[in-house]
Amino acid sequence: MENIIVLDTETTGLNPLTDRIITIGLWHVNKFVKFVSNDEKEMLENFWKFISEHEISKLIGFNINFDWTFLKLRSMKYGIKIRYFKKYEERVDLRRILNSEPRAKGTLTDYCVRSSALTYLEKIFLERTFQRYGKHTKTVTLTHSPVLLNTCS
Repeated sequence: MENIIVLDTETTGLNPLTDRIITIGLWHVNKFVKFVSNDEKEMLENFWKFISEHEISKLIGFNINFDWTFLKLRSMKYGIKIRYFKKYEERVDLRRILNSEPRAKGTLTDYCVRSSALTYLEKIFLERTFQRYGKHTKTVTLTHSPVLLNTCS
């Protein structure tokens, strides 16, 4: 099974050459991890250390190329080496999966509010999980958040 993370960055602007990353948030193995620091170099070093220690093989995100460009160029600025750089060239962009306009502004939350995409995302996730692992998965809603349960292995 692939070791993946879903990630998002917050930046001070749109230009990775002049603007900074101020937060890196990621979801990994049912756990949210957040990297925040006034020292961008330290934050990036901690992020890449986490990626290396957990042997992450795939990056997923909404408009992931924006995040990847910032992570790559800001790390290069500080001379931070990215181990296994090539394997991160294949990323999963949720915006492309959802067929959203490539130049559309906004976030995944904006998209979900506009288009009932949460149900669509659930459907895509379940279909891809079943195709990849051959397991039947059932979505159960507890409160407002869907929870995936394996019903057979």
